[in-house]
Amino acid sequence: MDVAVLGMGRMGRALAGRLLEGGHRVTVWNRSKGRAGELVAAGATEAGSVADAAEGVDVAITMLANDEADRAVAVG
Repeated sequence: MDVAVLGMGRMGRALAGRLLEGGHRVTVWNRSKGRAGELVAAGATEAGSVADAAEGVDVAITMLANDEADRAVAVG
């Protein structure tokens, strides 16, 4: 399955790592760069934008700080 994980805080990184371990193709994105290095080294693809991360995936999962951050990413 192709999965995008948006948000590379502690929970987002852990989730993306588990998905990689499970054999899924994972694209990651974070509002600030540099949070996905270990995941990229493990096989994830880092997207430059939310649109790039979500393009063509089966599911996109957000792991953002709060509702305001979720809205900003979804519509902003």
